[in-house]
Amino acid sequence: MKNLSLALAAACALAAAGCSGGGSHAALPATGAPPPVTPQQLTSPNFAYDTSALSGATVVARASVGALSVDLVPRMQNASGLLSYAAAANDPKSGSYRHFLTPAQIGQQYGASQADYTAAETYLRGKGLTVDGWPQRLLLHVTGTQAAVESALGTTFAWYRNGNTTFLAPASAPSVPTTVPIVGATNLVMRTPNFVDSTVVRNGGMSNGLTYGYAPQQIAAAFDYTGAYNVGFTGAGITVGIIGTGGFSAADVPAYRSMFHVPGSGTAVMVAATNDDNAGNSASGFATPPPVTRPCGNGTSVSPVPGCNPEDGETQIDTEQVAGLAYDANIRYYLAYDAADACGVVGTTCPPGTGIPLQGLGEVDAELQTAIAENKADILSLSFGGPEAAQVGYEFNAAGHGLEPLEFAALASEGTAIFVSSGDSGAEGCMTWTAAPNPDSTCVSYPSTDPSVVSVGGTNTPLNSAGNFVGPLTGWGAQTSMGNGGSGGGVSAYFTLPAYQQGAAGVTGTMRNVPDVALNGDDHTGVATLLYGGTALGPLQIVSYGGTSVAAPEAAAMWALVLQACKETSGCADASGAVSYRLGNPDPYFYKIYANATQYPSVFTDVLYGNNAQSSTCSNPASPCPSTDPGYSAGTGYDLITGIGAPHARALITAVVGR
Repeated sequence: MKNLSLALAAACALAAAGCSGGGSHAALPATGAPPPVTPQQLTSPNFAYDTSALSGATVVARASVGALSVDLVPRMQNASGLLSYAAAANDPKSGSYRHFLTPAQIGQQYGASQADYTAAETYLRGKGLTVDGWPQRLLLHVTGTQAAVESALGTTFAWYRNGNTTFLAPASAPSVPTTVPIVGATNLVMRTPNFVDSTVVRNGGMSNGLTYGYAPQQIAAAFDYTGAYNVGFTGAGITVGIIGTGGFSAADVPAYRSMFHVPGSGTAVMVAATNDDNAGNSASGFATPPPVTRPCGNGTSVSPVPGCNPEDGETQIDTEQVAGLAYDANIRYYLAYDAADACGVVGTTCPPGTGIPLQGLGEVDAELQTAIAENKADILSLSFGGPEAAQVGYEFNAAGHGLEPLEFAALASEGTAIFVSSGDSGAEGCMTWTAAPNPDSTCVSYPSTDPSVVSVGGTNTPLNSAGNFVGPLTGWGAQTSMGNGGSGGGVSAYFTLPAYQQGAAGVTGTMRNVPDVALNGDDHTGVATLLYGGTALGPLQIVSYGGTSVAAPEAAAMWALVLQACKETSGCADASGAVSYRLGNPDPYFYKIYANATQYPSVFTDVLYGNNAQSSTCSNPASPCPSTDPGYSAGTGYDLITGIGAPHARALITAVVGR
């Protein structure tokens, strides 16, 4: 699960060692620093941005970078209405149930009005900026020189330091003329990333007799995908989208299928993030991502450099798990690449118009916007997230409202099912957040806490070579990983309990509980993953990967079998048009099954054992923490490590579709 900030636009440019976290940075010049920024300057009632990130930070130098890309939020007609509609369209008790919308309808009813969107674009282009927009009219992606961005936003940019972290941010509160319908930005404070992919590498542990890591047939047998295949449900006619994290090679999926003798006709293609090509937009910040290269010491696929864009493993996990388990489904891998993002390290001037390129999670909002605008993916799989508290002020506010919840609400309003990894830090999702007051405290991961998504936790899954269980299915955590890694779970601090969880036995309090379900995720029972499948890239690598990054695409693949069954079953499809077979958010179906005492045991394995406490990682000497947090334990019914349990494909199809 990628622990990169969802709103970040220039993270990797801010440290001399690239994406190395906050512990390495260039020396700062002693001159050229603007006056210190006062708290009054850091608040603006008319333009929202992440001022909280500047608390305690010191301005150390005036910034001089070549190019910037920023995500601006236009004034919307009814943002709260979109959140409400998404919930209603996915609530079986609502009159709007499964009345799904198109991207244009979302824009017409909830996003910015066409007049406001056009006015904002006209203003920005008049400042010499290029602008990317989409028909749902939720976001504007703006690219240009630093001077042009500063002119448009009425501010200047400076380098800040907070502890060991150096980052770029406005030196004063941004503002636009009152006639310009832009209300804020999601990434003007360009901090070091806080989100990681849910991936754990282990070339050891379980074996399939050929390589380390389970083959797809073993997972298929364990969770009864095989039973669905036997009656003809293989994902045919269904499209699974994956929100990209790094370099994509079209050769990997065919090579993986060939190695493991997986049948199927499903294709896997990359979809480069793009805009709606509005008239007058002569150029775009987005481009086709560079081709994948051999390993070249770059160390990350988030910030490729010319001639160096190695595979990151996450891409291959996501695409290969879907291709191996829903082998007739088509895969669309959404990947954004912006070659003109923030350039330089502190004290270095970059040539005008140049920048450090970003792809994947550094531009994730563009990937989500492209998926919404296309409306071709019936299902989305997301294998990333990070400390929920670290995202406040970026993608959502303390009330749980903001751009990211709106993006997931838009997808849910289109009927798209979204599966998100719950995290790999067990009950302590903040342990990866260097700025956390107490990293050892209980903390959950966003976007898995969003009410429009299915949060997928991880299990330890002991299997023999035939895919038969040789021990109990347990929650991934302390009992198998010695406290170093575990199924993310806990209670949200910002999102209220959705309707589908209300009244569910074991769900506690008034806030969103995660995860919802769980599938194989423990790195001790990882899956075999092929890297560098292109013959020109060789040599091939087989790596055993674990993490909830494995579980999320497994769940997405299972839901593809359910949707095929619905598509081919009279009475399941409704009258909502071309996507009548879409069932929307799967969570209401899962919790309905859970509430049925007769049906539940045949569809889900109730995981009874496991604990997701973690070993102490407290690194802030000013904030002492206990040696370990108690975490959460699996048990009868719903729990905060595996949710309601592990679903089985064939029985799930029967429960949802009646086939």
